[in-house]
Amino acid sequence: MTAILETRALRKSFGGLVVTRDVDLTLEEGETHALIGPNGAGKTSLVNLLSGTLSPTAGDVLLAGEIITRLPSHRRARRGLARTFQISTLFDSFTAEKSLVLALLARQGHCYRLGRMAGFSCLRDEARRLLDLVGLTGRNLVPTASMSHGEHRQLELALALAASPKVMLLDEPMAGLGGEETAKMIELLRSLRGRYTILLVEHDMDAVFALADRISVLAEGRLIATGSPADIRSNAGVRQAYFGDDDGD
Repeated sequence: MTAILETRALRKSFGGLVVTRDVDLTLEEGETHALIGPNGAGKTSLVNLLSGTLSPTAGDVLLAGEIITRLPSHRRARRGLARTFQISTLFDSFTAEKSLVLALLARQGHCYRLGRMAGFSCLRDEARRLLDLVGLTGRNLVPTASMSHGEHRQLELALALAASPKVMLLDEPMAGLGGEETAKMIELLRSLRGRYTILLVEHDMDAVFALADRISVLAEGRLIATGSPADIRSNAGVRQAYFGDDDGD
């Protein structure tokens, strides 16, 4: 398989506090790759380094073979790196469709006025296709303020897909979801497997083992293991560091 996203000896420190310790991570094209680890392991810091929200102290980030280490987040997004966040970042007054049309316009580099969107019929069609894809059929004219938390998560995923991404960084997409909503999100992400390259940061282990082709484990900022779900389940070091299991049972 072809590596689409890589880090090489990626390191981030704040003074004497090292939050990412020389991480070498590779995402293969088309895989769903989960990143797990205990609280404080450095998962969000690593995602911030990948997306450009943070600049590394040392090391490099590569997207499709291009070094993007010094590019700001908006230029990484233009190159095909899309991200969702733990906390929803939507405009409450916008409808789902309008949010997506604006995202599609931004992808194309158009200048626009918020009040003059009547001529973008093809973009509205694409917005509705994306809403269908994430399970929001018929919700196109609903203001985001009137949507449930689960629907917000679905819309955020649609916004990421609107960027035609090479890689999607999904930061805890199950956060705050109830049991039924979590099951729905798992099925939605399963439907995208193989069609998109996904780095999934998630605490829900049922979701991780249901979705991931490979799993990487962070502990104290260091990558301690990468492998198949079966490999990670049976790895004594991972069980000790992540699950707090001393005897392997």
